[in-house]
Amino acid sequence: MRSLIARTSASERSVLVVGRGSQVQEIRGILQGEEHWGVRLVEPSVDQVMCANPNDTAAAISMLLTTMVVDEVIFAVSPTELAQIEPSLLVCERLGVKAHVSVAMGNLQLAKAVTNDLRGIPLLTFTTTPFDERHLLVKRVLDLAASP
Repeated sequence: MRSLIARTSASERSVLVVGRGSQVQEIRGILQGEEHWGVRLVEPSVDQVMCANPNDTAAAISMLLTTMVVDEVIFAVSPTELAQIEPSLLVCERLGVKAHVSVAMGNLQLAKAVTNDLRGIPLLTFTTTPFDERHLLVKRVLDLAASP
């Protein structure tokens, strides 16, 4: 029943993945497995979107967003490329398209990325502390059991 509801046109989402490298392929692979939930990948070639000049990338994304149906954009970037996608994020904001940013932080083993808001300032936090109450309860019980 859920997959039947998920296939209605109201729940379909067209997603554009922007970036280079294995991270883009990994995200595209995950999203291709979600087609039964109404996720449809937009298919421009990578070099149509990612340009050496960030303003060219923003112009290419603007053209795609105004000529194709795109509900969400996922930017898959390295930490050094974060500043370069700002013009593209502004294009998404101006056109009312939801934008996600996936930052390849390959060296993190345990930390989980969460977003926070500090009086309107967006923060990306990397933490090893669990936020789920059940996980916090388990941690507290283990802390009490291990203490002398």
